[in-house]
Amino acid sequence: MKPVFDLAYRDPLGKLGTRVYSYQRGDIWIDAVLPPEATDPAIAVRPLLAWPDEKHTYDLRAGKYPGKLKAFEPEVERSSPVAVARLGYQVGSVVIDAPKSAEVAASSNTRAMCGITKASRGPGM
Repeated sequence: MKPVFDLAYRDPLGKLGTRVYSYQRGDIWIDAVLPPEATDPAIAVRPLLAWPDEKHTYDLRAGKYPGKLKAFEPEVERSSPVAVARLGYQVGSVVIDAPKSAEVAASSNTRAMCGITKASRGPGM
C-alpha cells in the first residue's frame, strides 16, 4: 500500500535509506517510518509525518495520545522507528502486539488492539 503521508526531516540525516509504511484495517491506519541505520549521533532524528487530514493520532512507541493532528514530529533515538495509529474518533488506547525481532524474510504475527471507552466510541460501535 502506498504511504498516505508526506515525510520530511528537520535536520538532514546525511544518509539515504528511510523506509515508510502504511497499513489500513477497517477504521485504523498504522503509519511507520524507519530512518536509515547508524545515522550520525550528533544529528537529532526528527521525522515530520504530515497527512492530508486531521485524525486522532496515537504514538505507538511512546504509548501516548498526542491529540487530533494533521502532522506529527517526534524526536527519536537514531535508527529507531516511528509508529503511529490514526483514527477518525478517539479511543482509550491503541496497542501493537508484535515480537521483539524477526528473521529476514520470515513472517511474524502482529496484532493492533483498540481500547474503546464508552465516552469516546466512534459512530456505529
